[in-house]
Amino acid sequence: MANSKPLLFYATGPMFEEVLEARVYHFVSSNDNWIWAKFSKVLPSQIFLKITNVKPPCNEDGDDFMTWAWPKNGKFFVGTAYNQMVSSEWNEENFS
Repeated sequence: MANSKPLLFYATGPMFEEVLEARVYHFVSSNDNWIWAKFSKVLPSQIFLKITNVKPPCNEDGDDFMTWAWPKNGKFFVGTAYNQMVSSEWNEENFS
């Protein structure tokens, strides 16, 4: 979620240890969909709407791999990488 705070900031109640230690895949079903019931326990609905714009990880997408083509100064920022990945401007030339 571009320009957003960590999800912990939006929590609607106490965060239990199991949620704090959870990984993204803990919130994805075996058929590669978000498990909304797990989000509803800790996050408000306006955050759900933002999450619906993010495709959950999927085994069919293949293995993770590292790549970086921005910026020219070579500095890496997670926020920049995330914004580029979810951008509608993402294309094959980013891998060159």
